[in-house]
Amino acid sequence: MQSAADQYLNSLEVPNSDEIINQLNTAKETLRDTQSILSILRDALETTKQLPEGGDRTILMRELESNINRHELIIERESVKLSVKEKYLKNVMKREIHDGATSNSNTL
Repeated sequence: MQSAADQYLNSLEVPNSDEIINQLNTAKETLRDTQSILSILRDALETTKQLPEGGDRTILMRELESNINRHELIIERESVKLSVKEKYLKNVMKREIHDGATSNSNTL
């Protein structure tokens, strides 16, 4: 009889290298999109700084700065996730190569 921990571990689905590559591509695309948005927000902030002084300008600048900070955090988080997924992919590919070599040596 299996323990609850063994049952749980057996129920987990481990993605193969193709699935991880798809996740990596999606993460890279998200990162590029977020970097583009950040660039646009920074340009908008620079343009807003050229507007005449006033309440609307101040509010707009605060909103833009808030959005810039939020997108910088998103980029940081997505970069870390991407790095972790890349390391995981390397480990999965090593395991797949090792498992393939082991199964080939067993059939020889």
